[in-house]
Amino acid sequence: MEGLGPRGTGKRLDRDIETYKSVWRGETPAGCDNPLVPKGSREVPLAGADTAGVIASAVSGGTEEIKKTVSEFEAIGADELILNPTSDDVDEILRVADVVL
Repeated sequence: MEGLGPRGTGKRLDRDIETYKSVWRGETPAGCDNPLVPKGSREVPLAGADTAGVIASAVSGGTEEIKKTVSEFEAIGADELILNPTSDDVDEILRVADVVL
């Protein structure tokens, strides 16, 4: 960042990483009225976590789980949510659309 120079870069990075972790835990950042993500929905495996387990735990599969995830994002004021289907089966994608639309 212009004006800060290299001294203290490590401390700034450590502070930034803690901020990112806090945001992804669903905590409300200073100066904000709402959390940026629903609590517990998107833990970021920055270090030491079993990455596959973390990713699997963040997947919303099944009608009720998908409805819950959409509801949690609505609760924090999100007006857009991008779903990432892992199937190219059009019928499967249409079933998800029926759940969320």
